[in-house]
Amino acid sequence: DRVVDPFTQNTWVNAAISAKARNIAGVPFRLYTGKRGTDQKQLLADNDPWVLAFDRPSPLFPSWTDFIARVSAYLDRWGEAPIVLLGADGDMPVGSVPAELYLAEPNRIAEDVDRASQVLIGWRVQIGNGATQYLAAHAVVLVKELNLASLYRGASPLAPIAEAVDFD
Repeated sequence: DRVVDPFTQNTWVNAAISAKARNIAGVPFRLYTGKRGTDQKQLLADNDPWVLAFDRPSPLFPSWTDFIARVSAYLDRWGEAPIVLLGADGDMPVGSVPAELYLAEPNRIAEDVDRASQVLIGWRVQIGNGATQYLAAHAVVLVKELNLASLYRGASPLAPIAEAVDFD
């Protein structure tokens, strides 16, 4: 049998990714303002809107630890974690603080790139009912692993594992 998804097909891979995600979730998370490496860098106050947004990202992720554990697992499984930022009214105006943070499954999101300039202009997200929702580029933060084949997407670190297992 061909290994297509080592995370779901190999208990050791699943256990390793899950253990790493739990460990990362235990690391304290801090948000700063200012310039790194200077006296301008300051810890944001506990009541700062950005701190509050990350403390309780969304109804699906009631705490930062739940959210960051999932981000870590997405990175290890798919090589990317698309974080969708939503404002209070469901939109995400430029320069505003998100009301909720969600993760999109990487296989349900596609980049929209201006072909002439190669600039990312937005994202197309397949939602549960089969419809596609368009999000502006600033409404998605793509945390990703290095991918030399794409400027816009991450590369799964499990892809070589799947190929290696097939040779055994």
